Amino acid sequence: MKAETILDADYHPAEDEPFMNERQTEYFRQKLLTWKASILEESRGTIEHMQEGTRNIPDVADRASEETDRALELRTRDRERKVVSKSTRPCAGLTTVPTGIAKKQASQSR
Repeated sequence: MKAETILDADYHPAEDEPFMNERQTEYFRQKLLTWKASILEESRGTIEHMQEGTRNIPDVADRASEETDRALELRTRDRERKVVSKSTRPCAGLTTVPTGIAKKQASQSR
């Protein structure tokens, strides 16, 4: 089992350190998890807003405008949902096996 890497709050990857070392891996893992949590929180807020915001608008133009806004919001949340599912895989990969360019560099350093 790998020891847990602890980062300073102000850590940012530097160009002079080895690419995707333990600190960078942990940095990007935390960044992905924070991003995922933010997207999920916004999604919950959208659902609550849409449930509370249902109203009967008599003016056709106003109703169409509100429906367009809702459709745009739903499309945005759907894209974010897809991003969350795609970001979960790399995040899991950061804790287990090197992926992509990190795997290539690991094989070159041997």
